[in-house]
Amino acid sequence: MNIAKLILAFLFITFLSGCGGGSGDSSSSPTPTPTTPTNRAPVISLQQSAFTLPENTVGTFGIQISDADGDTVTVTVNAIDIVANYSESESAIIVEAPNVAAEQIFAVNVTATDDKGASTSQQINVTVQNVNIKPEILLDSTSLSIAEKTSRSVGIQISDADGDEVSVTIDASDITVNYSETNSAIIIEAPEVTEEQVFSIIIIATDVNGGTDEAELLVTVTKNDPPSVRFTDTAEYQIVERTFFTMPFEVSDPDTSITDLILDAVLEPNFMTNQEPVGFETTIDVENKILRIDVGRPEIIGVDDNNNYIPADYTLTLNVSDGVNLTSASFVFDVIGTNELLLLELESPSVFIVQGNQKNVSYNMTGALDGYRVLDFYYLNEPDLEDNRLDFSIDIETQTITVIAKPGSFRSDGNNSIALRLEYAENDVLGKSYTKTFTVNIREAISQNEINIEDKINTLYKITSLGSEYEEVAYFVNSYLYLSNRIDNNEYEINKENIFLKREIWYAGGFGLVELLREKLALSDELSVDAEYQKAFNSIEREIARIDQLQLFLIVEVLNNLISQDPNNLFPIFLEEDFFDLNAEYPSRFVGNSKYGSYNTEGIWNFNEEYQIIEPVIRKLQGRINRN
Repeated sequence: MNIAKLILAFLFITFLSGCGGGSGDSSSSPTPTPTTPTNRAPVISLQQSAFTLPENTVGTFGIQISDADGDTVTVTVNAIDIVANYSESESAIIVEAPNVAAEQIFAVNVTATDDKGASTSQQINVTVQNVNIKPEILLDSTSLSIAEKTSRSVGIQISDADGDEVSVTIDASDITVNYSETNSAIIIEAPEVTEEQVFSIIIIATDVNGGTDEAELLVTVTKNDPPSVRFTDTAEYQIVERTFFTMPFEVSDPDTSITDLILDAVLEPNFMTNQEPVGFETTIDVENKILRIDVGRPEIIGVDDNNNYIPADYTLTLNVSDGVNLTSASFVFDVIGTNELLLLELESPSVFIVQGNQKNVSYNMTGALDGYRVLDFYYLNEPDLEDNRLDFSIDIETQTITVIAKPGSFRSDGNNSIALRLEYAENDVLGKSYTKTFTVNIREAISQNEINIEDKINTLYKITSLGSEYEEVAYFVNSYLYLSNRIDNNEYEINKENIFLKREIWYAGGFGLVELLREKLALSDELSVDAEYQKAFNSIEREIARIDQLQLFLIVEVLNNLISQDPNNLFPIFLEEDFFDLNAEYPSRFVGNSKYGSYNTEGIWNFNEEYQIIEPVIRKLQGRINRN
């Protein structure tokens, strides 16, 4: 009975389960279990998996990237010792083959990765072949014209993409040709010809692997007839010493431009002598065809009954060369008399001295090519001679004038300015003398302010004056550049004007202030007052600074600019720090400064080797350069 009940209960439960668990919806179906789809990796399809490229070339290899799931795919390329990149727009791998010494295989690995992390890789084997590239010749010119018996060079560049060693040979007949590896040039020496002739020059470049390149250079060799030159004025001249004159000339050449001719002037004395002509200079103006002769101091060959020079005669020869042929023309001239005053430059043309005291005034003699002598030293005015309130003397060796104002020499009536005159002459010059006048102002007392301001005035005077040395050196360099055809006539004239204008600015300002303040010292004691003294002192300081800047501009901006145009580097560059090194004891911007030279045992200044090029210019300004 119990077993039968259990069986019936089981069957009932089973029935209810089949009907939806006894719910009211008898049509319900079971819920399915969800599944995750499988991600498929991208696919790489190569055009081919192995390629061959010549060295130093670029290859493009097709590639297709696909993803069955439509995922975003990133492509990366990895390679060692070879450049490889993927180009999506070209659907290609771009490979740059390197330079190789021998054939070499490079592996390029391409990986495609989708945004879910699945990836695929493929390897491309790239075989790079060693290929010899022949050398290359590049000439600056493939044809040129050259005069007979002259030489010319043509620039040449020889390259080899492989970096191979290259040898150069030249094939040419009846003409001398050489290759200069150092100068990268073909050097041609033209033979003598009877008429114009064309020569073919073949340049051959060969690398170590046998690759060659050739270039042809055609050279036309022309006849080179000599230039002609003559002076248009053939009269014999008598020239006064230390003046200049100009001599026009004509010059031509049938096959050479006048600007390419080489002109040189040579002066020779027509008498027996062991001395070089002193102070003679020649300047050749090619554009205007004028020879300028600056006449110096002639050698004394005798005097006549009237103690005048017997003229010394010279021959000046103008040589003209086209580089091969030389032609000359000459003329004779006499040098007589003396015309230009020797220039005695005082440290100060006006001095102040307290009665009973002594004053030393240094000076410099310019233009005394053979030395000088003092003829007389005296009061200019008769009343001063009668009063005789001064003692004065001159020492040529130290180039110093000494003045003593005797005790009680100051006059309360204000007549305390005394003019002295120095008469002098050049050695070996007869019948010609020169004079220099300067003023001595006697004071009863001079304040320290006035002493200081006088020293300051003298410093300003010195700085203003000595700028002429740099000015003359600038003129000298400018003339050198012009005569050596480094600058044209227009540049030469512009440079001269620029130098002159800079000098005029500091000359006018410096000397103007000097004269103004010296007049104040002479006529009143105004500058003893502190306020007036300070005002004058400040004015001088400003003027010195201004002049220094103007002179510095002339040196750094003008002179050094000229010097930089000289390819021969004959002239040293003047440094800014050297320019400002003006010791109060130096007699010039150069003399006394050990940078430029030194004194010998006799006290004569000698420029060192670097600055010897400017010695003639400074000697022209300084006369005999000694310690003073």
